[in-house]
Amino acid sequence: MTKGGFMDNVMVRVRAMDRFIPVEGYNVVAVDTFETDADCELSLVGHYDTREQAEAAAERHREQYPHDRAHIYGPARQAETPAKPSGS
Repeated sequence: MTKGGFMDNVMVRVRAMDRFIPVEGYNVVAVDTFETDADCELSLVGHYDTREQAEAAAERHREQYPHDRAHIYGPARQAETPAKPSGS
């Protein structure tokens, strides 16, 4: 595989992962290790309000589908605006 081909493949995977990062709450995302298409190897198992709910769902998914890996994606962090110094 050429270096450009490798980097293209990495970027496809990064874009695919970004689709599953929630604004709030937690997403459980399964990775189908047998899928060859980077756009299709990730699938949403479910969205949960708490980390504990997501962990339980991920564990259930791993038990039901032992060939899949399940990951928990937490909320996207917003860039913080630095506080302005007082008196400015």
